[in-house]
Amino acid sequence: MGDIKDQVPDILEDVQQRPNQAEEKGEREEVIDESKYMKGWKLYMLTLGFWIALFLSTLETTIVSTSLVAITDSLRGFDIRNWIVTAYFLTYTGFLIIYAKLSSIFGQKTMMLLALSTFTVFSIGCGVTNDITTLIILRSFQGVGASGIYSMVLVFAPSLVPKREYGKFIGIISSVFVLASVLGPILGGIIATHSTWRWVFLLNAPGGAISIILIAIFLPASKHDIPISLHNRICNKLALNNLKRVDILGAFLLLVASILFVFALQEGGSSFPWRSTAIICAFTTSGIAWVAFILVEIRLENSPSLQEPIFPIRLLKNRVVAGMMITTFLIGFPFVAIVTNIPQRSQAVNGFSAVRAGLTLLPLLLSSPFATTLSGVLTSKFKVPPIYIIFIGAILQVLGVGLTITLPDHGGEISALQYVYETIMGIGFGFTLTTILTLAQLVVEEQEAGLVMGALTQKDAVRNEFAHGYNRQMGLLTVFSGLALLATLLLWERKPRVVV
Repeated sequence: MGDIKDQVPDILEDVQQRPNQAEEKGEREEVIDESKYMKGWKLYMLTLGFWIALFLSTLETTIVSTSLVAITDSLRGFDIRNWIVTAYFLTYTGFLIIYAKLSSIFGQKTMMLLALSTFTVFSIGCGVTNDITTLIILRSFQGVGASGIYSMVLVFAPSLVPKREYGKFIGIISSVFVLASVLGPILGGIIATHSTWRWVFLLNAPGGAISIILIAIFLPASKHDIPISLHNRICNKLALNNLKRVDILGAFLLLVASILFVFALQEGGSSFPWRSTAIICAFTTSGIAWVAFILVEIRLENSPSLQEPIFPIRLLKNRVVAGMMITTFLIGFPFVAIVTNIPQRSQAVNGFSAVRAGLTLLPLLLSSPFATTLSGVLTSKFKVPPIYIIFIGAILQVLGVGLTITLPDHGGEISALQYVYETIMGIGFGFTLTTILTLAQLVVEEQEAGLVMGALTQKDAVRNEFAHGYNRQMGLLTVFSGLALLATLLLWERKPRVVV
C-alpha cells in the first residue's frame, strides 16, 4: 500500500508532463510540415521565373490583335488573318486540364519545363517565318506551350507556400494576367508602329530563356521527377505503366469539345455567319463531345482500370466546387470584354491613336493588381474568409460595369467618370478573379488542387473567347456581372472557410 502512495506523485508528474510533450511534438510536426515549403530568396527567384513565363504567355493572347495589319501587310493573306489569333486560342484552351493531369503522372517540373521550352522555341519560329500559313501552324504549337505554362503555375502554387501565405502568393502571381491583358494591345501597337511585327514573337526568346533557367534551378523536383541520368529519366517517364495511366480517350474528347467550341466562338459572326452549317456543326459536335467526355470520366472513376480520369467528375458533386466553376466563368466574362471594348471604343468614337486608346485602360491596369495583392493580404494575414471578398468584388463589378452603360457615346475627350468606373471595376475584378483560386485550395484535398486549378483555368480560356464574341454589348456584360453575383451565393457556407 505504501508503495502505491509513493508512486502517486510520480504518476501525477508524468500526467502533467504529457501535455507539454504533446505540445512539443506538435511543434516539431509543424516545423516538419513547414519545411516542405519554399522560403527566402529561392522562393523569390522561382516566383520571378513563374511571373515572367505567365506574363509572356498571357501577353500573346492580346498583343497580336494590334499587329495583325502589319503582319498581313508583310506576309499577305489578309483573308485568313484571324487564324493567327484563333490557332493560338484553340490549343491554349484545349490542353489546360490535360497538362494538369499529365503532371501527376510524368512529373510537374518535367511538364513545366516542357511547356516553357515549347512556347519559347515556337515563338522564335513565329518571329522568323516568311509565310502566313506556317505562322498559323507555329502559333498553334506556341499555344500548346502557353497552355502548359498557365496550367502548371497554378498547379504548383498550393505546394510551394503554406496555406496562410497562399493568398499573397497567388495574388502576386495572378496580377500578371491583368497586366498582360491590358498591356498587350499597347505594346502591340508600339511595336507595330515603331519596329517590326516580328518582335511581337521574338521578345519571348530572352524572357523565355531566363524563365527556363530560373525554374530549372530553383523549382524542386516532385516525386515523379527522379534525379537520375537523363537516359534513365526518359525511360522512366515513358515506362509502359505510366503510359497505361493516361486517359487517352478522355483527353481526345476534351480536346475536341474545347477546340470546336472555341472555334465556333472565334469564327462565328466573322468568317462564318452564326447560322452557317460550319458553326452549327461545331457547336453540336462540341456538345456531343462534352457529354461523351463526362460519361467516359464517370466510367473510369467506377472501374478498376489503371487509367486515371483526366478530371474526376465526383468533384462537381461538391456544391462549393461547382459554384467556383460557374462563378469563374461569369465573373471574368466582363473583364475580357471591357479590356477589348474600351480601346476600340476610344479609337472609333473618340478618334484616339492605338497607343493612346490603350492608355485609357490605365485606371483598370493600376487598380486590378492592387486589389489582387490586397485580397491576398486580407485572406492570409487578417484571416478574412475568401467568400466575403469574392462577394464584395462581385458587387463592385456589377456597379462598375452597369455605370459604364451611362457614359455618353459622342466624340471628343473621354469623360472623367469613365476612369472612376474603370477603377471600381478594377477593384471588383481583382477581388474576385484571384480570391476564387485561394478558396479552391481550401475546399479540396491538396492532391486534387491541381486538377481543380486546371479546370478553373479551362473555364477562364473558354470564357475569354465567349467574351470576344460579344464585346460590344455592355448591357449583356451587366447581366453576366449580376449572374456572377448570384453564383457567389453557391459558395456561401454557414461557417466560412479561412486561410490558416
